[in-house]
Amino acid sequence: ALAPEQLEVRLRELPERTEETVLLIRADARTEHQAVVQALNAAKAAGLLHIGLATDPSSQNE
Repeated sequence: ALAPEQLEVRLRELPERTEETVLLIRADARTEHQAVVQALNAAKAAGLLHIGLATDPSSQNE
């Protein structure tokens, strides 16, 4: 796992990044809420404008 600061740097350095780049954050029931928030904050700080969240529906009943 990356520290939030490292994630921001990595996102800023994406080789194919454009203004239309979409970041999809995937999480399941075991993912801590704070980790998702940190990923969202890192993406925002890196200047990404299009961010989506995906969940694994099969893990919701666990």
